[in-house]
Amino acid sequence: MTVRLDPGSRIDIATSAMGRALFAAMGSEQREDVLQRCEQRDPKNFKRIERGLLNAVDDVRERGFCMSASDWSPDVNGVGVPLRLEQAGMVFALNCGGAAWTLPLRRLETEVGPGLAALGEKIAGSRLSLG
Repeated sequence: MTVRLDPGSRIDIATSAMGRALFAAMGSEQREDVLQRCEQRDPKNFKRIERGLLNAVDDVRERGFCMSASDWSPDVNGVGVPLRLEQAGMVFALNCGGAAWTLPLRRLETEVGPGLAALGEKIAGSRLSLG
């Protein structure tokens, strides 16, 4: 299995771990806008999409990361972490994903997710220059 994502690649905010992490970092108005767009784009599956996004908000609040288990692609699992760079007023997301057989949910929950959340905190706490 090969997944090739280059810088600037577009992925679905609603089903990818990275997209869900970004959604979790948004303000309530931005979240509502995303939910409305998701409903317009896919009304048939909207309840499932909404549940995944709202669960991501809860997961980030409780654990510092969220996951996508075969939601973005049937054979891909991933974990996402919002990255808020307060000094720059910007929000990004970190992601680690791969073949579901190499990144089972248990490993994402106990190893990859906590490690990525710690990395995000370390980056956010540093004095990065973005300009």
